[in-house]
Amino acid sequence: MRERKHSAPPRWADRLLELYCDPSVLDEVQGDLHEAFFARQEHEGYLKAQLLFIYEVLFSLKWRNRKRYQIQSSNSFTMWNNYIKIALRNFSKHKLYSFINVFGLALGIACVLLLTMFVINENDYDRFHSNADRIYRVAQKLTGGDGTVIEHSASLPWAVGPALQTDYPDVVNVRMYKAWQKSPLINYEELEKGFYEKEVFFVDTTFFRIFSFPLVKGNPETALMNPQSVVITESIATKYFGDADPMGKTLELENNLDLTVTGVAKDVPSNSHFHFDFLIPLLNIGDIFKATGNQWGWTGWYWNPVHTYVLLPERYTEATFNDELRNFVAKNFPQGLADENELHTQRLADIHLRSNLYQEIEPGRSESSIQIAISIAAFILLIASINFVNLTTAQSTQRAKEVGLRKVMGSTRSKLIAQFFSESILLCFLSFILALGLIALCLPAFEGLVDTQLNLEQLIKPDFVLIVLLCVLALGVVAGLYPAILLSAYQPVKILKSTGTSTTGGFAALFRKSLVVLQFTISVVLVICTIIIFQQHQFLTEKSLGFAKDEIVMIPIQGTTIKQKRTDFKNELKKNSQVVAACAISDILGQDVPNRPFGIQGYDDPQDLPGLFTDHDFVQTFDVELVGGR
Repeated sequence: MRERKHSAPPRWADRLLELYCDPSVLDEVQGDLHEAFFARQEHEGYLKAQLLFIYEVLFSLKWRNRKRYQIQSSNSFTMWNNYIKIALRNFSKHKLYSFINVFGLALGIACVLLLTMFVINENDYDRFHSNADRIYRVAQKLTGGDGTVIEHSASLPWAVGPALQTDYPDVVNVRMYKAWQKSPLINYEELEKGFYEKEVFFVDTTFFRIFSFPLVKGNPETALMNPQSVVITESIATKYFGDADPMGKTLELENNLDLTVTGVAKDVPSNSHFHFDFLIPLLNIGDIFKATGNQWGWTGWYWNPVHTYVLLPERYTEATFNDELRNFVAKNFPQGLADENELHTQRLADIHLRSNLYQEIEPGRSESSIQIAISIAAFILLIASINFVNLTTAQSTQRAKEVGLRKVMGSTRSKLIAQFFSESILLCFLSFILALGLIALCLPAFEGLVDTQLNLEQLIKPDFVLIVLLCVLALGVVAGLYPAILLSAYQPVKILKSTGTSTTGGFAALFRKSLVVLQFTISVVLVICTIIIFQQHQFLTEKSLGFAKDEIVMIPIQGTTIKQKRTDFKNELKKNSQVVAACAISDILGQDVPNRPFGIQGYDDPQDLPGLFTDHDFVQTFDVELVGGR
């Protein structure tokens, strides 16, 4: 008789039974099913045996046969609670070590977070506008016949804006003119005195269609439609009107033009590349110029004092609009100017860090300063991390006997590693909490150092908090990794027979020494950089400028009356025994001095050179050394 070949039951059904049944009943149930399967296969065939085996497996998945999982949450909680207690006990036992470790890391984290806040703030300039990605400033580049750049300016001639609106009606543009030559006088009849205001802008009515400066009072669509209207900020409203409602009140500009308050805007955020206090419609700029004695034309293609911004529709890219600007220049600029002028766009978000043109509204910051800040933050974090790892490792090796006792009492290597990780992460989070306090304490001084206003609200942004917590967690893991792996590998018998401290050599010692050398090297580099920066600062502040700058007081003279009597005013000043010398001067030394045409008698071509108007007391007042004349 031929021997029949036996086949195994379906593997997937067998595996399902193993996954579901508790080990205490699995052997019995599985054994009975296998015995029945092989018997049926012998007498009834393999196919029927398979089907009945699957049926009986499914029938065996009863509630009473399920696996019973042992709940260990209570034990786990007790274990982690014990780890934390031991960690706090060690911190209390080694107070000096704990203070140095926590405070050193907290100081490093605080420095890094302050620099990070600074970098984020600088990169966030002008991004609060709802259409920031489609707003551009149009700049002008003036070149000579040989291709040399004569002037690269952030501002444009008066006529560019209206011509752009005519040629490209779907491109919204706004012109902004800031009073550069003087601070306009603003009066309110109920106040005893007026104020010379610096942040006065004359703008087109499209201003609020481009920029997202919210109004707390007034309608942005109509606030600038009336030529005799003015929009002020909240701080200016408080300055002139106190707690009274400023809407409808009248302010007088230069004792000549009455302006009605039609809107109150929130104060301009610090991370804006320009800041205004007053917005006056550009419609009446001609009358203002006539009233102030300005003889320059406020229309035309030559004088370029206005900053022009455009809001591009989505169908335009920056490249395509720059191509259009080339055609625009050729079509609209007067003959002789088109070949010398080039217009190009600048992204709004790039102006603060990537633009340093002539006639910027406010000075920006170089992109290299951000790169330096990032490098310093990285170095500080690296030094603080290495110091933290070294101190943690050095202290951990003093606890070898504790590790030995835990192993003897049944603690596994994974639990020892978890203990060291928990202590290290706890130290890092304590340092982080202390760092937040240091930031709040040092923020005003840091703001003065970097000359900008930072906001603590950046620290509570969800994405920023998540990144910081992940970094702190990663630092805790890295700091605890080395001592955890090193100490958990010790043999308990050797440890208990020793003095209770670990004596590591070879790679372990080399690793610690390498960290110390790296930390020392980075510290030396930072010290050298600090010395270089200090010397550069000393050079900038102490180098002779060719005139006396110390003990000089500049008094801006505003108003027509006092200008006409400036000589009498100067003589009155000189009567004061504390005034050694005095002179009148048209512009402030150290600031941009306007170019004026100078020529030599007998030559036809005058040259535009920076020039000042002053009097004969200038040389004595500023202690200027003459190389010729007297």
